[in-house]
Amino acid sequence: MFTNTNLDVINAVAFINNVLSNKVIEKCGFTYLSQQTIENELYNHYILNKSEWMKNH
Repeated sequence: MFTNTNLDVINAVAFINNVLSNKVIEKCGFTYLSQQTIENELYNHYILNKSEWMKNH
């Protein structure tokens, strides 16, 4: 994921009730950070740090 970018962190969000999307994000190695409200909708916020990703790839 980080091989073609200069980013150090990638963020992902998914509706709290969207179980499948949350599972996919977690399986990709993202870490749950917090709940966020965006346009009056509640989301789970995840991050993936390049340093953590590099340890596993």
